[in-house]
Amino acid sequence: MYFERQKTAFYQGTEAVYLACSVWIALTLVAAVPFVLADTTKLSYVGAVFEAMSGLTTTGATVMSNLSQKSHGVLLWRAMLNAMGGLGVITIGIFLLPNLKMAGLREIYNTEALGRECKSGVVRTVLYVTAIYILLMILCYASYKIVGMSMFDAICHAMTTVSTGGFSNYDDSLKHFDNVKIEIVAIVFMLLSSCPFVAYIHIVFERRFKNSQFLLYMGILTVSVLLSTVQFQSYANTDGYWSAFRFTVFTVVSLSTSTGYSIGDFSGCSFMVILVTMLTLCGGCAGSTNSGLKVLRLQILAISAYDNIRNILLRGCSETKNIHIPDNVRNEAGYILFLYLFVFILACLCTSWMGYDLTTAITAVSSTLSNTGIGVGAVVGPEGDFSLLTAGTKLLLTALMLLGRLEIVPVIVLLSTMLRIGIHRVKSMQAACEKT
Repeated sequence: MYFERQKTAFYQGTEAVYLACSVWIALTLVAAVPFVLADTTKLSYVGAVFEAMSGLTTTGATVMSNLSQKSHGVLLWRAMLNAMGGLGVITIGIFLLPNLKMAGLREIYNTEALGRECKSGVVRTVLYVTAIYILLMILCYASYKIVGMSMFDAICHAMTTVSTGGFSNYDDSLKHFDNVKIEIVAIVFMLLSSCPFVAYIHIVFERRFKNSQFLLYMGILTVSVLLSTVQFQSYANTDGYWSAFRFTVFTVVSLSTSTGYSIGDFSGCSFMVILVTMLTLCGGCAGSTNSGLKVLRLQILAISAYDNIRNILLRGCSETKNIHIPDNVRNEAGYILFLYLFVFILACLCTSWMGYDLTTAITAVSSTLSNTGIGVGAVVGPEGDFSLLTAGTKLLLTALMLLGRLEIVPVIVLLSTMLRIGIHRVKSMQAACEKT
């Protein structure tokens, strides 16, 4: 049997990939059924699969409209899918993917990073992470309730905020509430959820916080917010910088954390469109519920570029002061960047070939591959949804959500292994036919 215990690291890694991918796909196919059966949704099975995959990958893209008229059962199911997906991406990284040794996933399962109290096993690590995840969700619910949300809205939005999934109970997302206190709560918990969960374990057991990628991430967000505020105030001609700051800080945090909440449309501000697209592709921190390329990989690539330039300038100096990153980690970050950009460009070409304009094609692909769930324009923008897309486009974007969530490499390993098995079986059948 395939799942029989083997000693080779490759086989163990392939087994983990099979389990991760097959579980995610199977859960999606099953989770789509309630959307088909619900009287208020009226979705085809393709649309239901899109919605379920969007929930479980914490993308937050939706093919539903008139959400406020949907039953509480449907809305709660969407929020629960986000919650399960947010926890799932962390636990899958801890349990199933260490044999792949991918740059970025190391941040999750490397026991040396978990502190002295957390070295006793993977199961205990998962329990710690789960406890932190649930605690954040409870605190988020209480905060939403205090600032004026109803109990049902607070429950649903707490699950979709901490998971950075972004499903909302309303078509216009958090703009529906028009409440700055609710926006502040959302910003705080989106940022808390974008912090590597390993860092929380450091705080609990070692009473210290040391995570360079999160500090870099916060620096990127700060600069992005300041630049966006100036540009958006000039574009929208808002009443002073406060209104522009309120809008841009929420939008930048929401999209950079891959949550995808919205409080308005920014499609007309070209600077914000370009900046936000870049932020969604870059993603958040490794070891959190965020998606995208991850800041950790960008750190590795930046350090590698710095090392190469420094070596050229200093004529062969191979050591970089106070920085030591193994060559295989640098290489892994490089090939993942290549695969990510290759898939992005190929998907944009396919979407454009299906008849969509350049803006829709690029932002639809970036929003699903980065698991952000919100694009630009009338079709996939903050005030639109994905229901107008064709069935073929929905299937393509559904596949991109899975690729983005599992970080491309596991899916490629799965497909290549299945192809190799298929070729082997065909050859075996041909050999059997020749013998007869």
